[in-house]
Amino acid sequence: MATTARSRSSNNLHVSPDTKSKVIEVLNPNDPVDLIEDLGEMVKVASKRLSPPLVGYMPKSAIVERIPHINIFSPIQLDDETQLNAVPSDLLAVEFESWLQSRGEPTWLFEDGNAPFLVGDKIRGEFELFHEAWREWFTDVQNNNRTRTAKLDEWFAVLNGGREMWSFRPERIFKDPSERSTDLGWTSPKDILHWTGRVTYTATEWKYKDWYEVELTKLDRVIKGWYKAALLEEFVIPEVFVEANDRAGIAALFDMSRPLLRIPADPEIEDAIIAKRNAPQYINVKNAIGRNRVNFNLCGQFCVATVCGVDVIPLLKKWYETGLARAKTVLENDRGTVIYDLQNMLSMYNIKSELFRPEPSIAPATPAYLEKMLASGKKAIIGTGITSKGEASYNGHIRHWLVLEDIIRMGNGGWVRVYNPFLNQEEVYPHRNLFDMGVASNLGLWVNTE
Repeated sequence: MATTARSRSSNNLHVSPDTKSKVIEVLNPNDPVDLIEDLGEMVKVASKRLSPPLVGYMPKSAIVERIPHINIFSPIQLDDETQLNAVPSDLLAVEFESWLQSRGEPTWLFEDGNAPFLVGDKIRGEFELFHEAWREWFTDVQNNNRTRTAKLDEWFAVLNGGREMWSFRPERIFKDPSERSTDLGWTSPKDILHWTGRVTYTATEWKYKDWYEVELTKLDRVIKGWYKAALLEEFVIPEVFVEANDRAGIAALFDMSRPLLRIPADPEIEDAIIAKRNAPQYINVKNAIGRNRVNFNLCGQFCVATVCGVDVIPLLKKWYETGLARAKTVLENDRGTVIYDLQNMLSMYNIKSELFRPEPSIAPATPAYLEKMLASGKKAIIGTGITSKGEASYNGHIRHWLVLEDIIRMGNGGWVRVYNPFLNQEEVYPHRNLFDMGVASNLGLWVNTE
């Protein structure tokens, strides 16, 4: 079976293994191709955009590589069968170096030094094979005045021979690590750059001080220069079943047999389904406000109920009985909820929250940002939209709240698991369905669920 790869950028497909030969097609950035034969500097591929596939030749550097990650440190197995990352990738290099020079257990795992289990010798033993590579890299970090910012993730990238990256906004590759340097060419958000692993710190830059050395082949031209590190995220090559758009396979990326949050189960929801009110969130709120009233705008309340671990009707009743003007207005007049309403309902259960407000083109809701926040134990109630069928879509004309629960990064996007109150269930969507990173940011709340 042929290996599926990706075109880095707009690249020529030639009739023969010579870049001066006739161009038979121009591939788009991110276009999938099957690798047929490695010819050194050129590769024979089959473009999968057309049917039947078009076979031709292109520079090897124009193909996105699937780079296997070297796992230096084995995970720590705890008594409850969970695994702990022995040396996290976001660990500061200087902290690791300090531990190497001392004795005892790793400080990032046991702050007070009181270790319930011993792993220090095991980590040092696994590290020994990479000692010289570490010394060379860390010396460069010191010489470049980066001890306060350099993390283990950068060293891992060097050991792996670089990493495939993408930029979430159009930007230039510069000759030197500075915006005042000569620009060598533009990249689009679909272009895939190869980060060599080299990083440099430019103290004279007013904003972007950390820079990555990158390579990009575009239209047979190899561009090598420096890129703003803060604008780059890892490009995770999608698996074959994702390339084939196998929805069942994509859903299997998540364990959907176990809800991540408690899904509301009021009898009124079942009544709403029987009455064919289009969606479970359309329920009669009589038990909350003392009068028959079918409320069609309860997506925000359903979301709060899931993260608070309660049913909807008790939550509505508790909110209504606070006597707040907004609670009475929303429930008595079937109004939609705003962020203030969500915060107020969360506070009834002593659950803290903060604004979900990434900035478009500067720090949008990229997959890596979402992954980092979710890994910290938070969930997000985000404002998006839905279609008339109840499917989540950022450009849906019906405004809607839902809960972001999990994400798996893939390509220059990924797949997200959400709780959708419209149908009172968990669902899986492409990241791009919920976040239009180049134009606008979603509003909402990060909620502490642990």
